Amino acid sequence: MMLALSEIDLAKLTKKDLDGNGIDGRGIEDVMKGISHTTNRIAKGSAFQLIAINAAQKAGKTIKGIEAQHTVTIRGKALRSRLYDYIEELGGQITHVECKAWLPGNVASLVKRSLKGTTKHGEQLMVDLLDWQRKGFTGNRWEFDSQEAVDTFKSSVTDILKSDNNVREVMSGHLGIDVKDFNDEFLEEALEELDNFVEAVI
Repeated sequence: MMLALSEIDLAKLTKKDLDGNGIDGRGIEDVMKGISHTTNRIAKGSAFQLIAINAAQKAGKTIKGIEAQHTVTIRGKALRSRLYDYIEELGGQITHVECKAWLPGNVASLVKRSLKGTTKHGEQLMVDLLDWQRKGFTGNRWEFDSQEAVDTFKSSVTDILKSDNNVREVMSGHLGIDVKDFNDEFLEEALEELDNFVEAVI
C-alpha cells in the first residue's frame, strides 16, 4: 500500500482540467479515509482499492471515476444503481471495477450471498455478471488481492450457477429468458469467459 501511495498519480484523481476532463476528487478522498478506518475489513478493502487503482494507472488506463455510481440496465429494466470502486478507460473501452479483499476461505460463502442478494450490497455479483454478459463479456471486472481468492471465486461461481436452481431462476428472470434455456444462453458461455471477468492484483 505504501508503494501504491508513492506511485499513484493523485493529480489525475482529484481535479478537473480547464476543459472539464478528470474526475471529482471526493472518491479518492473516501478511499484515503477508509484506509484509517477502525474496522479492519474496511481498512483492508480501502488499501486494496488504492493498490488496484495504482496498478490500473501504471497499465496506462485512465481512471474515469472512483466510488462512482452507475445504473445497470438489462433489456430496458434498471436492475440496480451500483457504486463501483473505480471506472477505467483503455482504448475507448469503459470497464466498471469491483475490488475485493476477501479472505480466500470466505470467498465461497460470500460469492453465494452476493449472487442471491443476501449481502449488504445485495445481488452485486449477479447484477455485474448479467451486465457483463449483456455487453458481450466486456465492461465489468472483479479484482482480488490474491490468486487463491481468484481461483476460489471462479470455482464457486461455476459450482453455484450449475447447482443452485434458485440462483439460476432469479438470474434468468432478470435476463428475461426461460430458466430451461439458461444453461445454453448464459452458463456455458459465461463460465468459459470467467477469466475475463476476474483477476488478481498483487
